[in-house]
Amino acid sequence: MKFIGASLLVFTALGLVACGGQDSSAGRSAPPVPQPSKPAQTSDIVAERDFSFNSSKNITLSFDYDGQAKGAFHIYHQAAHIGSDGLIIGDPTARVTTVYPEHSQTLDLEVNNNWPSLYIHWVPMGIHESERTWAVTLNQASEHYHIAF
Repeated sequence: MKFIGASLLVFTALGLVACGGQDSSAGRSAPPVPQPSKPAQTSDIVAERDFSFNSSKNITLSFDYDGQAKGAFHIYHQAAHIGSDGLIIGDPTARVTTVYPEHSQTLDLEVNNNWPSLYIHWVPMGIHESERTWAVTLNQASEHYHIAF
């Protein structure tokens, strides 16, 4: 009997607490949301005559490598880290392509207009040469960029 009475008391207390009280601001309503006077119509939207959705441009990268070791140029459109000493680490999720200079000296590449730079990482296949990095700012009118080392 004590157990039933105690259980009933606990359930009653929980029921009262769960119901909660009334907020003093319950009598006020939210201000009305302003409605636009006239929604925009697609026929009202006019683009400039030279407007284009194209957000890319074509560039040419040329490589002048006179070293002896084979290697690869890894090209990134975003850097993961740029150190105060000039060391650039490309973001591996932003790699655009890899070029092997023994197979090709030039590369035609389509890049996004929103990319301010390309980050190039030279990785030699031999131990007698060290890795190198460059940041190439994409701002030349000729759209031709040359890397020599």
